[in-house]
Amino acid sequence: MTALDMIVSEVTPDEIAAGFSIREVRHPDGHSPGGRATALSVVHTWGDPSHRLIKMLARDGRTVFQLQAFGRPRSGLGPFGWFPARYWPARYGPAWVIEQLREHVGRPGYQALIELHVPTGDENWPTPAGPGRTEQAPAVAAH
Repeated sequence: MTALDMIVSEVTPDEIAAGFSIREVRHPDGHSPGGRATALSVVHTWGDPSHRLIKMLARDGRTVFQLQAFGRPRSGLGPFGWFPARYWPARYGPAWVIEQLREHVGRPGYQALIELHVPTGDENWPTPAGPGRTEQAPAVAAH
């Protein structure tokens, strides 16, 4: 399974109700086989620009929501980017996942595994035109 196969771009009505939308994100491998630098993904964001929640497929094929943090390794060496921080299984639903996310990130003493930074320029993604869609692409709801 390639990184592109792991990105999920189908959003469910429950995910839309929970605040998820489809957004273009930088391709995990830099470029897709077709040469695109971005891919459509189901994303949840909130007031913290250094974190996002991405819907993905785990290596075993299960759907998960992966918390990603933007920054670079604590050593200060290496490029800035989005790094996986934690994941939750999707089988409990998006509302449960967001509750777990808030509990995890909001707990006293929470510290990211990387040196956090605010993404700028092309590390940001387009603002969605509305729930479940971007300016570039309409929502694709899974049934």
